[in-house]
Amino acid sequence: MRVTTAKGLDVRAKKALDAMAPKLRTVGKDRLLRIEGHDGTDRNAEESLSNSLMLAKNVQIYLASRHTIDLDVYLATAADSDKGRTVRIYVCPKQFVEENLDLPRNITDSKRDFDSSVSAK
Repeated sequence: MRVTTAKGLDVRAKKALDAMAPKLRTVGKDRLLRIEGHDGTDRNAEESLSNSLMLAKNVQIYLASRHTIDLDVYLATAADSDKGRTVRIYVCPKQFVEENLDLPRNITDSKRDFDSSVSAK
């Protein structure tokens, strides 16, 4: 969904969230919402990151206050080549299955990974 105002959500964004709310209400408590904000209007990367997170937070607040959607939420920022403001909402599982990864070396051995004078065995 596109968001065009500098602060808060514009009317189109609110209408899109209003239309999405009934479907979001059916999401089970075993799921969480990942709300990604992207604000590509700033030249400063730090400001863009901060504004992107605030955009995602505004969506969370709107859904909770207007539609009483009380799900666990994961707020994120999204890298996007677009210069505008966008928000994406994903439904994710709350529990992830643990997988054993077959890694070629111990990834916790930071000295070996980052110090070129230490050779890998």
